[in-house]
Amino acid sequence: MTAAVSSSSLPVVDDQGKYTKAYLDDKESKANTLEKMRESREQSPGWNTLKTVAVSSLVVVSQIAQLIGSFFGHVVFALPSALVGGGFGFCIYAPFMKAVDYLSGRENTKSFFEYTITPANKLSNFIYNRVTDIVCRYVVGFGVMVAVVEPLYIIIGGLAVGGLLSLPMYNDMKNNRSENVEYFIDGPCNFSIKHWLQHNLWQRFDDLAAGIKRPPLSLHDRIAAHIDASKISVKDSAAAAA
Repeated sequence: MTAAVSSSSLPVVDDQGKYTKAYLDDKESKANTLEKMRESREQSPGWNTLKTVAVSSLVVVSQIAQLIGSFFGHVVFALPSALVGGGFGFCIYAPFMKAVDYLSGRENTKSFFEYTITPANKLSNFIYNRVTDIVCRYVVGFGVMVAVVEPLYIIIGGLAVGGLLSLPMYNDMKNNRSENVEYFIDGPCNFSIKHWLQHNLWQRFDDLAAGIKRPPLSLHDRIAAHIDASKISVKDSAAAAA
């Protein structure tokens, strides 16, 4: 039986933007990994409960450190550079480019706002680059966390909480296909601060500066876009073409 799906309603997979594509690739990869783990967890719930408690306690430390470092990097490096670039864009670059557009008779060019934020986008991307991001998340973040809170206390606290939740986790793995464990534990532990920020902040910033408007795209949308053409009914395809 063919699926009643219109080909015109499917999102364009290649038109995502590099950061959004990386974000969805990461989510899809981790979702596939969790799906493969379900059978193992169901067969050996005791061992997998102990492993989940131990690993999650360590991952929490890493997530907190990366969150601190990422916040530091964006506030200290990205935001000031964007403000400086925006000021240059507003006072010099945007008026100059609009004057060039007017004198040369060019049409369908960037708006004054897009010209304004273009230097902000370029400068902030240059200052807050891949190296800066790694140093902030893994060096500064861990350094600040160690200076403020002893990571060992976080690990011990995570193990204590995990011990209290071990019985519900065991039952969930054995009888519920790990649905609650995946949602409440694996979800936060697998959450990528880097990809989330790149998708929700940097991709939108890049698109705004380039004057690109992309439709919202979720992982479910992308999966839908990969539906085989043979599953699309002839009737719906004809209707879409009309």
